[in-house]
Amino acid sequence: MVIHRSCDPDGLIEVTLGDIINAKDQAELVKFVRGAIASRGTVRVLVRLEQFVAWHPEALTGEPALWLDDDEGVAMMAIVGDLSWRRTVLTLVAQPLRRMPIEYFTDDAMARRWLGVAA
Repeated sequence: MVIHRSCDPDGLIEVTLGDIINAKDQAELVKFVRGAIASRGTVRVLVRLEQFVAWHPEALTGEPALWLDDDEGVAMMAIVGDLSWRRTVLTLVAQPLRRMPIEYFTDDAMARRWLGVAA
């Protein structure tokens, strides 16, 4: 489920995800990010996984509404969560195949520094 989502004036999108992410949640987030890109231009994305359980298999399809392409205006993405989710989450977001930089962190402050924003 989407717990929180916001976009600041500088184009930093912050998203907090918890429990199970389904196709509806994922489509909502992609729509939100695309809207921010349309109004602000290039954005950076910070995703936090809190009490995260899994992605529901229906959210893992190739449906275009569920995924952002590399050329859609996301400059970089930082994901913060428990170390046990690192491999699974990076596989799901197709890292290292993506052209946009995507890094996984266990610490929010480190992720924010990597994104170039104040902690």
